[in-house]
Amino acid sequence: MRLQNKFESSIVGVLALAFILAGLNGCARTGPAGAKGDTGAAGLNGSNGATGAAGATGAKGDTGNAGADGVSCNVTSVEASEAAPNGGSLISCPNSSTLVLNGSQGATGDTGSQGETGQTGATGNQGAAGSNGSDGTVVAAVQFCPNATNYPNTFSEVGFCINGSIWGVYSDHGGFLTEVVPGTYSSNGINSSCTFTVGANCQITR
Repeated sequence: MRLQNKFESSIVGVLALAFILAGLNGCARTGPAGAKGDTGAAGLNGSNGATGAAGATGAKGDTGNAGADGVSCNVTSVEASEAAPNGGSLISCPNSSTLVLNGSQGATGDTGSQGETGQTGATGNQGAAGSNGSDGTVVAAVQFCPNATNYPNTFSEVGFCINGSIWGVYSDHGGFLTEVVPGTYSSNGINSSCTFTVGANCQITR
């Protein structure tokens, strides 16, 4: 009988402890809310959504009103003057006129650098043969006096027959070349002087 009572007392104690614990849980008070935590890092951007279908074409708009009629203008050249040193153009319209002056000539630009020498061109075709030349003029020496020139003592004066006329150096006035027309002359050569007559076609008589 004594052991049974002790067991029952243990059961009663366990049940009492369970009720006490249950009572404590039911009667506990909620404490104040804690401080707000830091905001978490932003999440990654999501991928773009698919492109939507194109909308239907809108209705055609009304036709606009007709524009106003244009005006006709005339352009007349203006000669250079004190007011327009370089000339210009006068644009005349029904309700306005505009004078457009020509600008002055700009400064000459710098000379460009020398370009590279081009390649030698191909040899051209042989040209046609030229026509034969005419006969040259015959120039013949004509001696005025009979003595032959003999260096160093004798020098005879001569002229030149060109196209039937004699040309020689006339000793007067310092000497000058002239035509020796037909007539009588004297030659003063060194150790060879004489009087001679010039005839037609370079003929000499003494």
